[in-house]
Amino acid sequence: MSLTNSPRKPRKWLRRFLLAAILIPALTLLSLTWLASSAPVRVMVVKTANQTLAPSRLEIGSLRFSWFGNQEMYGVVLRDKRGKALVKIPHLSLSRTLPSLATGNLVGGQLVLDGAAIDIERRADGSIDLVDALDSLLKGDPAKPAPKEPAPKSAKPGQAWDSVSVKLVNGSLSVRAPELPEPITARQFDFSAQMPAVKGPVTWRIALANPTEKDDSTIEITGEVDPRVPNSGIPALTAKIVARRWPWNVDSGGVAMKGRLDGTYSTVRQADQWSFSGRGEVLALEATGAALLGDRLQLDQLRGNYEIAEADGAWDVRKLDLVCPLGSIKATAKLANASQSVSTKINGHLDLAALARQLPHVLHVRDGLTVERGSARLDLEIAEAGQGPGRKLVAEARVSDLEAHDKGRLIAIRDPASLSAHILQRPDNLKVEQFTVKTAFLDAAGSGDLESGVKVSATVDLEGLKNQLRDLIDFGKLDLAGKGRIAFDFRRPEKQRYTSRLAAEFLALRVVGLTAEPIARNAFRIDLGATGPLTESVIPQAWNVAQFALKTDDLTASTRLSTATTDGAFQIDELKFALVPLPQNQAPTAALDPVRLAVKGRFDPTTGTLELQSLPDGLKPEPIAIAAEGLKIIGLNRGGALHVEGSLTGDLARIDRGYAWWSGGTAMDLAGALSLKSGINITPEGAITASTTFQSPDLSMAGAAGSPRRILAPAVLAMHTQSSPSFDQIEVVNMAMAIRHASIHAKGSLNTKGDRRFADFAGTLDPNWVVLDPLVAEAIEPKAKVRGVVRPFKLRGPLTAEGSGSILEELEAELGFDRFEAIAFGLKVAPTPVVLHWSGGVGTIDPIETTINNGPTVLKPRLDVDKAGTVTFRLAQGSEIKGAEINDEVSRSLLAYVAPMLHDATRVNGKASVSVSKADYPINGDESTHSTLIGRVEFQDVNFAPGPFAGELITLTGQKGATGLRLDQPIELAIADGRVNQRGLSIPVGRDAKLEFEGSVGFDQTIAMRAKVPITQGMLGNSAEAKELLEGLKVGLPIGGTLSHPTIDRRGMQVGLRDAGKSVLKRGANDLLNNLVKPGRSNAPRNPRLR
Repeated sequence: MSLTNSPRKPRKWLRRFLLAAILIPALTLLSLTWLASSAPVRVMVVKTANQTLAPSRLEIGSLRFSWFGNQEMYGVVLRDKRGKALVKIPHLSLSRTLPSLATGNLVGGQLVLDGAAIDIERRADGSIDLVDALDSLLKGDPAKPAPKEPAPKSAKPGQAWDSVSVKLVNGSLSVRAPELPEPITARQFDFSAQMPAVKGPVTWRIALANPTEKDDSTIEITGEVDPRVPNSGIPALTAKIVARRWPWNVDSGGVAMKGRLDGTYSTVRQADQWSFSGRGEVLALEATGAALLGDRLQLDQLRGNYEIAEADGAWDVRKLDLVCPLGSIKATAKLANASQSVSTKINGHLDLAALARQLPHVLHVRDGLTVERGSARLDLEIAEAGQGPGRKLVAEARVSDLEAHDKGRLIAIRDPASLSAHILQRPDNLKVEQFTVKTAFLDAAGSGDLESGVKVSATVDLEGLKNQLRDLIDFGKLDLAGKGRIAFDFRRPEKQRYTSRLAAEFLALRVVGLTAEPIARNAFRIDLGATGPLTESVIPQAWNVAQFALKTDDLTASTRLSTATTDGAFQIDELKFALVPLPQNQAPTAALDPVRLAVKGRFDPTTGTLELQSLPDGLKPEPIAIAAEGLKIIGLNRGGALHVEGSLTGDLARIDRGYAWWSGGTAMDLAGALSLKSGINITPEGAITASTTFQSPDLSMAGAAGSPRRILAPAVLAMHTQSSPSFDQIEVVNMAMAIRHASIHAKGSLNTKGDRRFADFAGTLDPNWVVLDPLVAEAIEPKAKVRGVVRPFKLRGPLTAEGSGSILEELEAELGFDRFEAIAFGLKVAPTPVVLHWSGGVGTIDPIETTINNGPTVLKPRLDVDKAGTVTFRLAQGSEIKGAEINDEVSRSLLAYVAPMLHDATRVNGKASVSVSKADYPINGDESTHSTLIGRVEFQDVNFAPGPFAGELITLTGQKGATGLRLDQPIELAIADGRVNQRGLSIPVGRDAKLEFEGSVGFDQTIAMRAKVPITQGMLGNSAEAKELLEGLKVGLPIGGTLSHPTIDRRGMQVGLRDAGKSVLKRGANDLLNNLVKPGRSNAPRNPRLR
């Protein structure tokens, strides 16, 4: 067998290796786009973006990357921190390949936003939600250094993406703002912008439309701006707006306006010169709102045509025409600096009849009146003056041919008002050749120049104003009267400096209807003056010193201001104010304290800061004055927030008297010094936050008649409040008030509903019982004391009403004590809860169960208020005290009004019970109100040693040496007309005899009683024969005087004994006759023998 050598074949593993080396990198590279489009990568991209946008956030539904196609995103949503969707983009596409992004300029290509929906809102503070959402992205991270700006690249052939093109197609737009009653919406929104790679103009186009059958409105904004501007100036700009019946709607200042815009409007900046032109109209213009007082202004068309251009530093108004059914304005002007020629011509016409038909309430046209004719015309011309440099102003204005009909009656005013002014301005002077104003109520004339003075004088007749126009205008409650003179003087005492003065004086001035109270003054004078520099055109440039003075029957005010500071602020050299209240109803002189103020300060208009301090040589202490710390107001004249801080001092006695005079109420007779410190913040919307502290180191008020003043100091009141812009809601965040008697901590709110104010408070009251003890002792009795733990209180109800009764009827309150206890008149009330609930004009007190002097007690009290505002304390039937222990003090202070002999008794012991059927005690009534009580007092084994009064009564019965008496019976009790009436009181004075009493004791301790004294044997020497004759006989004994000095009417007793003697003789004679006529008995004595 022979062997042959065949050629060697390539090994298979090598081919496979080479194939894998090619395919694996290729497949890996191709799969990168798939991986980049996967969900994990999308989540990572969204997370990274949200870290930059926080607190806003971005949502992406899906990503699609391509090596050789466009890069795409789906479901892109931008949300603000509240979750509102600001931008929704269903499909976003970038026409760039991944290699171009990886190797070329990252900026470039065409970005297409398909179906984007944009919702933008400008808030009341001026911020825009879309800008705020992108704020963190626009500002960047301040902790990271700013990246270096790459060097610009020039475009290369084939790299069209180096220029940026943005398109938004098939989108929608919604714009909201506070002044827009309805959002600006465009159901079709297209946008395109082209930014070239090499420096050149940027062009844009915005198109908005609402394509429907009923609305074909569109608006298109196109333009371009060239950023190639040397020295960072304003770039060249062209913008054009073409509108076709585009709807607009604005609500501002109480007027809501809407209409449709039509026309073409252009703005161009070229070669550092501006120009504006436009021709268009507003269709279907309509205006309504509160400022129009219910009127509705409707204009079918308002046409406008204007051309304004800037040339050589001057503005040339070549054309400005406005025409509408109410009138027209035409103007041309050339406005330049003082060295250039200036010309202006304005002609205006107003149809008063058409205006009155559209706005009758704004013009206050009387009801039923029809204005048929009337016009107002203004002609103004400023031109070069002849015979040398200068300018001449000629102005003519006239209201003429005013006719109206009122139910067939013709009202015609041919020349109601006219104005004429001729003014010549030279480089070194200003001359008023003629100035006149003539109406039926105003006649003014003036003339002069700067050297001799420009002088204007006028006379005013306010009543003539009303008489001329009352047939046309509805003055309502407005009433005017008074005549006045006005004088004005303007001159140049020195070169480049002027002085001016305005003075006005009115006599018998009366204005009714502008303020809550009529303004009526016998004399009213006001003076204004100012000095300052003049411009080269002899026009006032500013002021250095200003003065103001005002004087009326009751008010004097003056101030002097200067601008001597270098920071633009001006000084208030002095501000003086004095108000003297006019007498009302012959008020006493002491109540008419003048209110005066004397301060100085400064005002900085750049920051709006006003600072005031009292003048060192100010007037004597006033009711209210600025303290040494001063008063500062920040934010004036800025249109934003306002902050007030400072301190005031005052005299409470004068404040009390002044407030009583101004309010027409009664002074509380307060006295003491007052200091006030406050910090107040006012937002642009008008909401107020205030922290205020009142202090008085010596506050006092009048005590009862004949008593010294009641000291309340030290007194402190601190409050932190927040109020709404309309001031109809005031939240008292916290309030702390303390006087020497108690302290209060509370919070709540004050609400205004119409003309009434309602309060809703809750808090705690902490009495200072040690300080209150003397007041309680003074009000009740020297040994009286009260203690208790106060529960948190609630209070809700009106602060103003037609009398205190109305307030109490609507008041809702809850106030109570835990462990309330009291000692008074020898009675001790054991600790018990006492809780008052007030609602609907009735105060219910939870039934009180306690002990009084160890006697079980049940009280069922309540409080009522009548229409007159009288509060009455009542005890309902079932209120009772059982077996209260009594002593000398109880008997002397209380029970003596029921049993007067207990007033000076000693060694009193026993018990007493009281049951009430009805009890009424007026708390705040007048002299016509009285306390009433119907009930029963039951003495239970009450023993006492008689005092002089009881001893004298016992002596009259013939009993001697009585060392003790006893009461043990019920007594009917009634209190009426200030007297305690009782029936059923009796005191045993022997085995078969007792003293009986009936009558009353007044609250003033006067006694009006009658005692029935039994005639006993002791009165007749203890005769056994008299006992039978005197049995049951009683003598009425009048008792008067007072509890401290009772008096017994002995003459009355003598009359009673005389009558009793007659009764005894009559009784003895009857007994004798009975014995004579009786039949004889066997053991009867013999009849007497007659001799």
